[in-house]
Amino acid sequence: MPLSQQLQILEAGRCAGWFDEIVRVPSDEEIISIGSWRVRGWVWDVKYKSVIKKVVIVDDQGVVVGYALTRDPRPDVITGDSRVTNLYSGWAGHAISRHATKLFAYALLDDDHSACILEGSHIIGSR
Repeated sequence: MPLSQQLQILEAGRCAGWFDEIVRVPSDEEIISIGSWRVRGWVWDVKYKSVIKKVVIVDDQGVVVGYALTRDPRPDVITGDSRVTNLYSGWAGHAISRHATKLFAYALLDDDHSACILEGSHIIGSR
């Protein structure tokens, strides 16, 4: 079921952040056959001036295919975006895709009842 049918998608501006990187998980025959990826980026709640704790990764159909948590230090973000005041705005997680698709990242807000899209997307192949 698409993310947009599970919670409210908020307008741009509520959060700031980027889906910076996606890297294939090193080969393990079982994992590689379904396409496992490490994902990372950063996120910030503009309204409440705080780090957002959870991020979901969705495919081009809006289906959740991954999950990430904020925990990583991002000194580059503190330096580059004056709104961000917490060093630990970086998120990292995993995504799994069985087919070639474009991936997007959404920050989960309001006790996971709403989300906002982060900038950046990545096109992947299944193998």
